Amino acid sequence: MKIYLLIILWSFAPYVFAQQGAELIGESPFSAGTVGAAVGSGQSVLDASTNPALLSSTLTARNRDWEERYDFVLRGVNYQGDTITKEGTTLDIDVPPPIFGPWVGYAARLNENIFWGVNLQPTVAGEYSVRRETELNIVTEDILDPNSPFVKKTIPIETNILQMSLEPHMSMQLSPNLSLGFGLAVRHTTMNMLSATEVGFDTMNGEFLAGTTYGEFFTGLGAEDFQAEFGAAASSSVPNVFFKLGSAYTTNAGATVGFWYRLPSTPTDLEGRVDVDMRD
Repeated sequence: MKIYLLIILWSFAPYVFAQQGAELIGESPFSAGTVGAAVGSGQSVLDASTNPALLSSTLTARNRDWEERYDFVLRGVNYQGDTITKEGTTLDIDVPPPIFGPWVGYAARLNENIFWGVNLQPTVAGEYSVRRETELNIVTEDILDPNSPFVKKTIPIETNILQMSLEPHMSMQLSPNLSLGFGLAVRHTTMNMLSATEVGFDTMNGEFLAGTTYGEFFTGLGAEDFQAEFGAAASSSVPNVFFKLGSAYTTNAGATVGFWYRLPSTPTDLEGRVDVDMRD
């Protein structure tokens, strides 16, 4: 039996490893460490974010009987990587310092069979930063020399996103073996971006000389587009709200089976500001 178990674990090990990405996600360190098995264990108040029915078992875990319980966990992730363009050019990556994310949870009894709790945690977080050297295709090193090379400039490309979730839960213990629970996830998202993009001169309709637009002037010089840097910052105008439902059943032999369901994700509207820098 042990041999068969080892074979099964070895077969699934690569897939288990692939699920643990180098970013902070909504799964608590307990859930990540057990590769999802915490959906039925209820060892931490934080497990209720996945299966709200586990609130009852979190207050009776480790042969204890809590009236209320606090959990605080700090998860750190450090990662490195390479970015290669389709032309085969390797970009310089600004490796960020280790990312740390907090998970805070609270649970308490309302009476012998009803429990409630609330968690605060990140559900999405990530950061990406590289530097790209590019040619400013309308700016030469010597404007009087037609054979002068284009000016080269290093363009920063950065993106970071963070989504925090406030999650209230409630659980009812229908019998010593069966619990049902429901909860909400109220999520707020922020995003910042710094990059550059090509802009066609045909979009520049402002008058340059009498009867000539900026776009026509530069197109006449043989240039089709130019590069503009931009920075953007946005946040969700209305928080996303998800409903969650869960159950947990413990057999007489002590095994626990958990089930949970949450509504599918929906699009999030982000409102913010974009600043375009065309000086170069």
